[in-house]
Amino acid sequence: MAIALEVEELQVYNDSMLVVSQLNNDYGSGDARMLKYISHVLKLQNDFKKVHFSHIVRAQNAHAVALVALGSACNELGGSRTITLGEIAVPSFEPGNEDVMTISTLGPS
Repeated sequence: MAIALEVEELQVYNDSMLVVSQLNNDYGSGDARMLKYISHVLKLQNDFKKVHFSHIVRAQNAHAVALVALGSACNELGGSRTITLGEIAVPSFEPGNEDVMTISTLGPS
């Protein structure tokens, strides 16, 4: 997505200290499977002027954890593994708009 948006500088956060250390070339990887992933990421890195990999603790990575959970749930239900995110540029309503109905929640009767 960052390549498609023509991002020049990229800050990447990951909650795995091992992965971040391998991408920053602080640790080597003896695992052949992991080397394939690291190699692929490093090739993608060439599409940017600057890429920085940082470790973030899992507790501060709630958005990514939520996306992983959503993707897993969709997969388990037989749905698509693609999750499309969008940004709403303008509010769906403006204060004073008569077309907006206020709904109040009442407790059990």
